[in-house]
This record gives sequence, structure tokens and C-alpha cells, in this order.
Amino acid sequence: MGLRGVLGTERTVELRTGWQRFWPVALTSLVVATILGVSGALAGPRWAPTEMHRTIVPTTADVRIGGTEQSPVGTYTVRVEPIRIDLGEVTVDGLLFLPEGAPAGPGVVFMHGAGTGEPEAFAPHGQALASAGIRVLVPAKRLDDYSTRERNYPSMAQDYLVSWRYLRERVPGVDPDRVGFYAESEGAWIAPIAAADEPDVAFLMLISAPVVPPREQAAFATANYLRNTHVPRGVFRAIPRALGAQIPGGGFEYVDFDVLPYLRQVDVPVLMAYGTDDASMPIVQGALIVIDTLAAHGNDAVTVRYFDGADHGLMIDEQLAPGFTTVLSSWTLGLPATASAPPQIAGDRPEQEYRAAAVPSPAWFASGDMLVWSIIGSFLLVVAGLGLGAVSLVRRRSPAAAVGRLAVAAGLAALAVVTTFVAYIAQIATLAMNYHLDDTVVIGGWILVQLLGIFAVVVGVVSVRAAMHARRAGTYFTVTDKVSWWATHVGSLALLLVAAYWGVFPAVG
Repeated sequence: MGLRGVLGTERTVELRTGWQRFWPVALTSLVVATILGVSGALAGPRWAPTEMHRTIVPTTADVRIGGTEQSPVGTYTVRVEPIRIDLGEVTVDGLLFLPEGAPAGPGVVFMHGAGTGEPEAFAPHGQALASAGIRVLVPAKRLDDYSTRERNYPSMAQDYLVSWRYLRERVPGVDPDRVGFYAESEGAWIAPIAAADEPDVAFLMLISAPVVPPREQAAFATANYLRNTHVPRGVFRAIPRALGAQIPGGGFEYVDFDVLPYLRQVDVPVLMAYGTDDASMPIVQGALIVIDTLAAHGNDAVTVRYFDGADHGLMIDEQLAPGFTTVLSSWTLGLPATASAPPQIAGDRPEQEYRAAAVPSPAWFASGDMLVWSIIGSFLLVVAGLGLGAVSLVRRRSPAAAVGRLAVAAGLAALAVVTTFVAYIAQIATLAMNYHLDDTVVIGGWILVQLLGIFAVVVGVVSVRAAMHARRAGTYFTVTDKVSWWATHVGSLALLLVAAYWGVFPAVG
């Protein structure tokens, strides 16, 4: 009988008309989405990390220095004294940890990482080392010239050297020839500067040391966090595009700080320690760089320890890793003999799949202030267009109003894509930084973002086609209608290009 006989002539015409309207929209949307995907892939650098081809195999799982010594921790009662340290322009608080009745011996000044600043942050470390017979000074971090945007590591080294001289010259029982630094995380960029500037620094303890420049370490850590959170491959595109870019507003020069010129001048014993659960640091590469750099200039006195299950702060379940303070105190008290005591490398076997390396930079149009202003400009253009469109829709009922409603829908859809993408990235960051897994959020959220991107393209195509048909039909548009329509669609297209740049459209890359 055929379709016409079953449905009737009029119904068949309606179906054909529906298909005739659907296919142009679908094909045009597919083409636009593909173009957006291609442009996003080609507009900036891709993330292509290099695998680590070198590894470290500890000689033994026993982290003890020399393998047989008893723990000196707990030998002495500890007295804690608050002090003030004059840095010239400012003064900072400090805590002295003093072993009562201990013979003259070594002293240690603590350098903070980026996440700590108060002396109390290292109270457990200070208590343990002092109970072993070591005089410890933990100064507060100077904060008047320290911020997220501005950090001067050579200047910070000079401030810490003031504390080093205080401990060396003014604290009874300190052997002035045996005073060195404990430097954690960010502090491990600073300690080699102090040792290079002051030849009497006796030793360095580099704990959770990045070694590579801050920008490279940040990219490495971000990739590990994302990988551990099971994010889709497309999300990794954001790493070089965000971390390789110039920082909006200037500043942040320290992100490219290179510690190697200072490491090459270090001729004192070095102890390194990492937790094998520290995803933020290149725990294999960092140790290899220090060993190779110092050995190239005749210094083989590098001791490395890896602590099973410990995190970036060498903590397990909010407690210092078992044996960590014993290693610190035994190594320090035993110098110079312990500088070369076997085994050089011991503890849990570290794993590092990819190298921390230089981060490729985005093109000029997607870096720094240009990227920020393009996003802000696109957003404001859409908002302005939507505002004008709303005024026009309230005042009129006509074919032009129908076109205006579609334009509003296109603008709102584009805004929804960008807003949802930002919310998704924020949620991923929260999961990654807290070491949580939620595949529903990670995978489902990414699918939702991409579906919204496709939806926004379809709405935009429908809106443009409706305007073209209305114009051919002779529909009258006011100046406000035209300005609103163009502002909304240009801004929406710009926002979708931004979304494509960050990987929302899956067609390519």
C-alpha cells in the first residue's frame, strides 16, 4: 500500500517536511562541531609527556643509615623556647628545640615549603631531632614579600641564612662547623642557594624536593592528579594550555626558577627523602638529577631514602612515617661518616612513569592577558546581546520575536557550556587534590559537558537558519534586533571556540 496509503497524503508531506528540516540542521551542526574540534586541537599545544627511561632500585628496604644503628630519638628531654629573629626590615617568630644535657653537637635550621609558614608546622620534627641531641631552629616564613604572584628564592635564602647564623653563633651547645638545613618541598629550591652563598653550611636535607623548575613540577603534579582521578584523555589538553601560558597580569617569574646552577656549587653532604605515595613530585627524576649534578662536580655524598606509603609531607595517617626522624637524626649526628655510609639508596621502590619536563607554550592569542580578555569580551558580548534581545521580546510579538527567542536560546546555551565546563574542572580539582575517586562525576560530568557543547551548536545552527529564512521572507528587524542578534551569536561563537580550545568538542584531538 505504501506510506502515502497508510498515513494519507497530508501526513506524508508533514513527515517529509520534518526530515527535510532535520537533515540540514544535523549535517550543519556536525560540520560546525567538527570545525570547532579541529580548531581546538590545532590552536594550541597538546599534552605529550615523555616516559621515564631510567629508574631507581633501592639496595634494601631497610631505610636505616648504615642498616644497624639504634634510634637516637628519645634520648634527651626537649626544651622549647620561642625567639624573635631580626631580618633587618622585619622580624619573625621562631622556635628553638633544645636537648637538655646533650653534649655539643650539630644544629638544623628548617626551611618551609609552600604550604607551611609557622614554626609549629615542624614541631614534631623539631621535638624528635632535639630528643636525639640536635639543636633545632624553626623560623617562621617571612610573608611580607611572599605571595602567590611574587616569590624571590635568592632573597628567601638570605633570610634563612640569618636564622642559620643565629643558631650557629648564639645558641649554646651548637658546634658551629655542623650546622645545616632541613628543606621541605619549595624549601628545597632555596636550600641549595643558601649552601652556594654560604660555604660554611655543613649539610642539606632535601625532603620531597621538586628539583625541576616550579612550572615543570606543577604540570607533572597536575598530570598525576588527573591520571589518578581517571579523567578522560581530552582533559589533559588543559595542562600545557594553562600551565604553559604567560600568567595574566604579570609576575610569577619564579615559576621558571632553575636550581641547577646552585646545585652545581653544592659540595656538602646531601640527604634526600621522598614518600612513595607523593604524586606531586618527580620522586625518581629528582633524586637522579641531584645525584648526577653533584657527581659531575666531584660530590658523591648523596643519600636517598624512600618511605613506603608516605605522602608529600612524609606522613602516613597524619603521623610522620616510621623511621623518618631516625634517618634524619642518625644521618645528621653521624656526619661526616654517614655522608657515604651504605646503602646510598634504600627504602621502598619508587615509581615514576613520566618525566617532569618543559611545558610547551600556547600561541600568543591563547596566552596570558589575551586569553583572559577574549573570554571576558565574549561573555560580555553575549550578555549584552541577551539584554537587548530581552527588551525587544518584551515589546514585540512578531516573526522577528521568534528569531529573537532562538537567539536568546543560543546565547544561553553557549553560556551553559562554559559555566558547566568551569564547574566540572573545579570538581575534578577537588577530587584530585583530596585523592578521591568518583567515576560518575569524572566520566559522567565530561559526557554532560560535551553533550551541552553539541546542544549549543545545534541551537546556534537552528537560530542562524531561522534568521536566514525570516530575512528571505521579508521579516522586518529593528536596529536593536540586529545588534542583539549579532552580539549574541558572535559572542556565543567566541565562547564555543574557547570551549573547543579546552577540549569540549571531541571531534579531533
